[in-house]
Order: sequence, then C-alpha cells, then structure tokens
Amino acid sequence: MQMTVLLTIISTLLLPFVTIAQVPEVARSKAFTDSEYSSSRLLLMSNRNTLYFQFTYRKGISVTVYDSLRNAAPVVNNDVRSWKNRDLSEANLKGVFEMNGQAVVFLEMTVRREVNLYRFIFDGHTGGLLSEDLVESRKIPAVVLLPARNVIPRYYVRKDPASAFYAVAVYKDKKVAGDELIRVTHYTPAHQIISRATYTATGAPFSRVEFLDMYVEGGRFVTLASHLYKEGSFVRKGAAVMLSALRQEQHDSFQHALLDSTEDYWDAAAAMKYNQHTGQMYLLTSVHGNSVREKAIMRQHIFAYDYALQMTVFDPVSLQLRRQYFVDHPQLDAYVKHRLRYRNAYRGLIQDFYINDDNGVSLLFEEIYVDDKTSGPLTAIDSLTAITSLQKGYRTRLGQIGIVRLDADGREVSSYAIAKSQHVNTKIGMYYQYRRPYMDVSLRDRKPYHYGDIAGFYSYEYLPAKGVVIYNDRAANVANQEHDYRKIKDVYAMNETNTMLAVFDGEEVRRQYLFGEPANQREARFSELGVSAFRDDDMQYATVMVERKGRDHKAYIVWVQL
Repeated sequence: MQMTVLLTIISTLLLPFVTIAQVPEVARSKAFTDSEYSSSRLLLMSNRNTLYFQFTYRKGISVTVYDSLRNAAPVVNNDVRSWKNRDLSEANLKGVFEMNGQAVVFLEMTVRREVNLYRFIFDGHTGGLLSEDLVESRKIPAVVLLPARNVIPRYYVRKDPASAFYAVAVYKDKKVAGDELIRVTHYTPAHQIISRATYTATGAPFSRVEFLDMYVEGGRFVTLASHLYKEGSFVRKGAAVMLSALRQEQHDSFQHALLDSTEDYWDAAAAMKYNQHTGQMYLLTSVHGNSVREKAIMRQHIFAYDYALQMTVFDPVSLQLRRQYFVDHPQLDAYVKHRLRYRNAYRGLIQDFYINDDNGVSLLFEEIYVDDKTSGPLTAIDSLTAITSLQKGYRTRLGQIGIVRLDADGREVSSYAIAKSQHVNTKIGMYYQYRRPYMDVSLRDRKPYHYGDIAGFYSYEYLPAKGVVIYNDRAANVANQEHDYRKIKDVYAMNETNTMLAVFDGEEVRRQYLFGEPANQREARFSELGVSAFRDDDMQYATVMVERKGRDHKAYIVWVQL
C-alpha cells in the first residue's frame, strides 16, 4: 500500500517532466527552394489540406496545396488582375482565412490615388484563384498635408474565430470634406452584407478618432473599440476610449458608450477578444504612463516613456461595464530577479493575451528595445499595421519572454520568464504577435544572409491549448542551464539558431529542440514563426522550417502534432 502511494506521488511530481520529454510528432514536406523575393502565409483548412501562399514579384500569388498525407500538388501561380504582380510589395495584408471551404485573402492596395480593399477567393482543393473582387474604395485627397495618415483611409478586417462571419472597417483619423470617419460592414460567410453603419463625427470635445480593435460574433453583432481625443499643441487632451456595437437588429446604426474611467488617456493601443462561455468581451488597453495614476509596467526604451496596462470586461451587446483593473505582475518581477538574475523589475511590452477556462487570462510579454540605424530599409511594425520605407532604418532587440496568468479578478496566479536575446533589422512595437496576421506583405530578399531583415523569424509563438512556447535560439543558450540573462548569447544571424519548444513545469522552464538536436555547428533548423498556423480541433501546428547544412539551405513545410 505504501509503495503504491509512493509511486503515485512520484508520478504526480514527474508529470510535467514527462509532458516535456515527449517529443511532439513532426512531419515534413519535400524540400523546396524559397522564392528570392517573397512573403508567405500558411492556412490549415478544415478538409485537412494545408495551403501555402507565396506573394511574389513575378508569379503573383503562388499557392501550393498539401493534402492530409502531406503530398504536394503542383504549384498554382495566380496573376493579380487589379495591378501588376511586381507591385505586391506595396500591398498590406489584411488577413488570410477559411470561409465556406475556400481560402480568402484580403489585401489593401493604393491604385491611381485610390486606397482599395480587395478580396481574393481561392479553391481549397486546387489553390486556383476563383475570384478577385473590389470590396471597398476610398479616394486620396488631391492635397495631402503631413501627417498623411490623418486623412488617408485604412482598412481593418476581422473574422469570427468560431465561424466564417466577418467585418470590414474603414477608418480615417480626421474628418475631411464631409467623409465619414468610420464605416463598418458586417458580412455573412457568403460575402453578403448583414448590416452597415457609419460614424461621421466625434463631437465635442473630441476631434480625432483612432481604431483600437474590432470583434465579430457570428451574425449577431460587431463590437468596436476606438480612441477619441482632441489634439492640443503638445499633448492629446479630452481623450477617452469609446465602445461601439453594431447589432443585427439595428442594422444601420451604432450604439456607443464612453468609458468614463479612460478620461485623458493618450497613446492608447488595444486588443479585444470574446469569452464564448460567459458572453463577455475583454479589451486589453496599453496607455501612456503619464496619463494614468496607476503603476506603469512596460517600457520600450530606456529613454522612452512607460506604459500601463488595463483590462476592461464588458457586455458586447449592452456595452455595460462588468469589471476593470490595471495589470501588475509582482510574481514575474520576483521570478526574473531570482531565476534570471535581474536587479530591477521586468519591463516587457504586451504582445498578446488569451482567455483561460477559468475566465482569467494569460498575458504574453516580451522585452523590446528599439535603436536607430544610420542607413538601411525600414519596416516599422507598430500596434496596428506595418509600413515599409527606405528613408530610415531601425534595429530591434527582442529580449526576455514573460508569461503572466491572472484569475478572473485580475490577480496574478503564476508567472515565468524565458531568457533570450534576438536582434532584427526592423522596428517592432506592442501587440506585434496579435497583429502579425494583418501585417504588410513585405516582399523581402530571402537569401540566408538577409534573414535578419525578416521579422517573421523572430519573437516567439505561444500555443495556449498546450501552454508551450516556440522560438528560435542558439544552441549555446540551450546548453546554458543557469538562465542568467547576462550570459545569454545574442542572436544576430538567424541561420545559426534552432527552433526550441519550452514548457513551464511550475518551478522552472524545460526546453528541448523541436526538430531534433543539431549534430554540430554546421547544422541548424529554424522556423519562420510569422507564417505559422494552428488548428484547435486536432492540435495541429504548421510552420516553415529552414534546414542549414553547411552553406546549403532548404525549406520545408513542417506539421507538429502537439
């Protein structure tokens, strides 16, 4: 009897270690050569096909279909009819989704002084282009004064994660020539309009409006979060966060509610998600530290301002506030001091969040420090979009990962950190992981020595269903069991890294090579996390893995069964 109890206790204690010791099943496609200048995305279909999209200069949108046995059909090259293929580098990707068994790609493109949103529908079995439609179009004013973003419209597309209903929002920060500031259109999976509403003026004391986020819940409603403010000489004054609802029964008008607690908020950004079990909406808002009295927990640069983080839970139909709290993470601060040998508190920026089964949340943080570069291209990835420019360059250091779990009332339950240090030649800001599916196409040179310019290889991936973290790191850091952040080797060359799988067992982080330990320094296997896809119903994760042996580089689609 005593032996049985002892074995039970030992089994319970070793359970986290058994979980991490079980190497996930990994399948890989046949090797292929990456297009020299391209950008790509993966889509896991409900019919168990995998579609690999490549946006290219010469061949337009190339699609490779892999069946459930990982066999590839011949590549289908689809020319873009609305503009020249080589201009794809100027397009902004607004989403890649499955709808009605078809793959749907939304692209924003400026054509002859018109900002247009296009919808491309692809066959889910062959990858062939079925239709290319103009969804929305807005003219650019004849005279545009800086900053141009104030009057040039921008499109945002959001799809219900649980269905194929979706919505399109058109935003302009500033009202010009009688145009509406906001217009939202709610669509069925068959691309038919359910409802459409416009918002033409913010009213006193507000003169400007910024898009924060939008959520679609089937055919029932669309919930919108906006930041309203009056811009003064030096700072934004009279600001507030506004919640808006577009309901099916009120198909041509918004219902609005101002959050009184957000008075004078400025430099706000947000992400919004829906709790299917409680029917409540979660709005996570970062706000400039100087505009609130609460503790600021995030910092983007040693000389930059700090940011606070607030969670707002509300009813998405009535817009009534349920609860609200500012985020603090003393357990994470204690963890980094004890495990990673920090002297100060953790100051990472928010990247994403997930709602847990207990109605609490898991918050994903990452240390981000941005430095100017004297020359080179820039892809500025802020909390909303990505804009490519050749005028100025930046380098971003992506440091330690922080994972914080809060209960339903906002109290910290557990936290941990993972030491890493990556350097990428782009400017990356808050909510990067959350916004990553909506980033620009960015046709970058994909030669191995240019991987440092491709943001998709950097940062990390968190899969909430299993609580695992996936990222690329140097083998020397894996061998270092001390986790001292001062002893972490910096990642400058991505082709010297391997993809890691990390799990927190309640006491410390357990790491292993996702694609096998490299035989020597001439071998490496690393992933482009920015193109990855995950399917909840069968716990399937897919990404693009690059294998290096000496100077030879080959790319593969890999499927990981978690």
